[in-house]
Amino acid sequence: MYRIAVGMGLGTTEQAERIEFSTADHDDQLADYAACLSPKKSADHLGIRGEMLNRLVSAGLIAPRFDLPGLNPIYHPEDLRLLIEPLVGQAALMDRLPSGYASLVSIGGHAKCRFETVMRLACDGKLTSLSRLNASPKLDGLFVNLDDLRDQLEEPAPSGITRNEAKRLLRINSSTVAWLIRQGWLPATTVKHHRHRRPVTLISREALEAFLADYATLGMMAATAHTQAIHVARRLEDARIFPLELDCRLSKLYPRTSRLERLFDPGRIPEPTPS
Repeated sequence: MYRIAVGMGLGTTEQAERIEFSTADHDDQLADYAACLSPKKSADHLGIRGEMLNRLVSAGLIAPRFDLPGLNPIYHPEDLRLLIEPLVGQAALMDRLPSGYASLVSIGGHAKCRFETVMRLACDGKLTSLSRLNASPKLDGLFVNLDDLRDQLEEPAPSGITRNEAKRLLRINSSTVAWLIRQGWLPATTVKHHRHRRPVTLISREALEAFLADYATLGMMAATAHTQAIHVARRLEDARIFPLELDCRLSKLYPRTSRLERLFDPGRIPEPTPS
């Protein structure tokens, strides 16, 4: 008990068990303390896990009423109510939950964002799809549409060419794109997708053009010549022009030389389409 008194400024550690104070003068403060809930009970009151409560505190969305030295922080029911009640007021009451909705507590996992980010958007009134199925839900009883959340999280799309786009432009298979990236022949960076936020690998247009300055792909030469790749490969072989010695699962790549260019146009990357 003396730790509580010391933490509230009602005495000092030197007084130990002999701290004396007027209960009448501090009645409100003591009543506040007595009404508070432990972190576990506070998390249960909100309908979340304990670590989620800590993240709400770190994000500044709620604070313990008392955080005394040597003691667990405790939370006042009124502060918990002030967090939930405005969200319940915003939420539309529904008879059933449409598809594409998930709880505020779990939807961050689907959108690849943190729980406190979802809560910040909800508290700021930016999630217009916020809904509930009963009159007085906890946070796990409030629901949001995934597309609505993604709209709020969406950022400008980063510039670059994806693996699939590189595969299409170079007319090579996926294994070859992956091999070129691993070898550093196609330098790439991994970023979060601007909408679904999953990792995506991007290659710059300059990297593709630098690669094509030194190499030609069988697929691009065949496409430019409007013929089958086997006919291009056979003619190059007859001219004693051979591809790089790569694994048989990889697409054929040729060093770009003047001899090769006299036989076939190695092609080029199309200009980007104006947005």
